[in-house]
Order: sequence, then C-alpha cells, then structure tokens
Amino acid sequence: MAHFGALGDVMDEIHRYAHKDRGLAERISAGMAYLRGLDQGIFDLCVEGFRETERIRGKDIYAVHQVYRPKPPARAKFETHRCYVDLQCVWSGSEDIYIISPSGLNPLGPYSRKDDIRFYGPSPGGDIRALLRKASRLRMEPGRLAVLFPVDAHAPAVFCGAGGPVAKTVVKVLLR
Repeated sequence: MAHFGALGDVMDEIHRYAHKDRGLAERISAGMAYLRGLDQGIFDLCVEGFRETERIRGKDIYAVHQVYRPKPPARAKFETHRCYVDLQCVWSGSEDIYIISPSGLNPLGPYSRKDDIRFYGPSPGGDIRALLRKASRLRMEPGRLAVLFPVDAHAPAVFCGAGGPVAKTVVKVLLR
C-alpha cells in the first residue's frame, strides 16, 4: 500500500482515502502539510550524523530530521512498524528504498515496542542482495515522498550510485 512520487501528487492520492479513516487521513495530511512548509534551511549547517526529533502533535505526529550516507546494498535491512505510518521525504542527495511484503522475511530480532520497529533479513544463509532484487525499488531524490504503511517492509537509506550524504525527514504518523 506504499505511495510514492512528488509531494503534491502523493497528497492528492492520500486525500482520496479520507472516507476510510478520517482521523488517519487528517493526521497524514497534517504530516504532509508540515513537510510542505518545512524550511529546508535547517539542513544547511548540518553535518553527516545529524539527527533531531521534532514533535509536531505529541506522539500522534513527529518528525525525525537526519543527514547520513546511504549504506551499501549488502548492509541493507528491511524494517516494519506497527504503530506508525512513515512519510519519508528526501531534501538533498539520493537513495533507494526497497519495499517487499513482510511475509517470508526472516526476523532479525524481536519487535521493539519502544522504537516501533522490527528488522528483517534473508533466510539464514541467504543473501540480502537476492532479496533486494525481488523487492520493488523506489529512487528517492530531492522532493520525493514515500508513504509507507505497516504492510510495507522497507529497506531505506540504500546507496543508489550517487555520491554524497542524504538530508531526509521522516514524519511518523500514529495509526491508532
């Protein structure tokens, strides 16, 4: 159920789902409005390794701003969340995000309730690169947004061939 594309296009697509869960649609819209109004200048003086969390609406909606170098595909890990939808928006640099169904993935540990995350990899003896080839790939470039739901196991921050660090904001939206 992932949605991907230009920020405005994805916002239009999400609005079509408003009749199913008005509260969730409103929270996602608020998260997208936050991204649309964000002063990207917050990243101007940031160096690689920068990470800052900003509360937008308490635990219902918050943003994680970060600057990092994407990891090589051999170090990729899939992750899922139970409580939050991810709105991932890249401001500078490029990376790949791989998406696959979590069924059939090998859990790499227990679910962390504190961080709302569970990591996955290939079956024992398997190769993560073979798993990435089976997944859908999103090329995240400046101004691109990916909306990732709990059904979307995703491996973010994967090197795509472009050099340099990535500046990205992930807005976390509570499902309820």
